Amino acid sequence: MARPKKTIRFILNEIENPGGSKSWKVSGTKADGTRVRQNFNLKSEALQTLADLEGETTGRAIVHRNQRTRLTADQLADAEAAMLASPGRKLSDLVTHYLSLETRAKSKGISLDVALSFVDGHYHSEIKAVSIMTAYDEWKRIFSR
Repeated sequence: MARPKKTIRFILNEIENPGGSKSWKVSGTKADGTRVRQNFNLKSEALQTLADLEGETTGRAIVHRNQRTRLTADQLADAEAAMLASPGRKLSDLVTHYLSLETRAKSKGISLDVALSFVDGHYHSEIKAVSIMTAYDEWKRIFSR
């Protein structure tokens, strides 16, 4: 028994531009009849678009889309670890805040670690939570002299 023939709706063509450079063209027809014609400078982007369009046509959900980045594999791993360590927060905001704290500490001639050690050793809250009975007893002690 033969396999059913795969319907090819989109094709990828390599185009040589007048200046000698290469580009790639994705063309075809979506399931709803709309015509697709897109040109790309990078083959990887054209292949990704081709895969997305074919997945959309067959009804497959697109789980993730590849993104170009300047980051190395180690930098990506560091960024992912930082995002997992701070869920719901933007990594750029965290880095900006940390760098501003570091700059403020340097302007005082100390490191951020030294500044935090000082705060840990010397800071005491001016307001402390106490029960009403403890507050009353303290008040009586102070004003009964």
